[in-house]
Amino acid sequence: MAQQSICISPVYKVLDTFGALTDYIVTKGDLSPENVALFDQVANDLGIANREIKAKNSGLLLRLFFGYHNPVACQGTNRVYLNDSVLNALNLNERKFIIAHELTHHQDHHLFKRQFLIYILSILKVALTYSACFDNNESYLHKYMTNGWSLAGIEFNIFALILAQYAQQQELAADANALLSTDIDMQDAEKALQQVHYPDTKEWPLYGRIINFFNYYLMEYFCTLPVVKEHVPHIASFKDRIKALKKRHQEKLVDL
Repeated sequence: MAQQSICISPVYKVLDTFGALTDYIVTKGDLSPENVALFDQVANDLGIANREIKAKNSGLLLRLFFGYHNPVACQGTNRVYLNDSVLNALNLNERKFIIAHELTHHQDHHLFKRQFLIYILSILKVALTYSACFDNNESYLHKYMTNGWSLAGIEFNIFALILAQYAQQQELAADANALLSTDIDMQDAEKALQQVHYPDTKEWPLYGRIINFFNYYLMEYFCTLPVVKEHVPHIASFKDRIKALKKRHQEKLVDL
């Protein structure tokens, strides 16, 4: 069992308090007792039980924004939001993989790191735009409208790609940690990811099926386009995630 990680408990208490204030808006209450117990077990295995991260049943707002079945880790509220009905359709190891994946984002502070990167890129963008448009002999606004506008667009695209690649690396890292830090086998991990990318939506409400179509099927098609593979290779499709996960699984077997 993993050792308990060191944490600054007052920080997590503040975040938990903020999370409690938002629960009425973004959740449908707690998960089932069985899923809460499993969540607590995985958190303990990962060594972050002392952060007292809460497992919540995602509400309509989250399901509309992130997808009906998508789990969402949020360090700002010290919570993981999951769909209880979707979890119950998975077997025990598949549920453990999904939960461990989301808790890895908490364990490794992925969301705080991503937010910090956004701040750095935003500051850099402002600095570059200002330096390109600053001219003592011409107003900043005129310079921006003639040159800065196009520069800002280029910066946005470049920084968006940097952020997307960083976020994708975090997702792949969370996949690997969920597999390597638990007793889940590769087959269950693959089935869990398949349920995330290609879920059975027959029992879902209409809005959930529509969102899933745009979020996954169109995105999977987009990821397979040759121009995307050539110029945006960091965007990982379902097959890319499985390939990366199998590679880490083989490395684990070699280490054993």
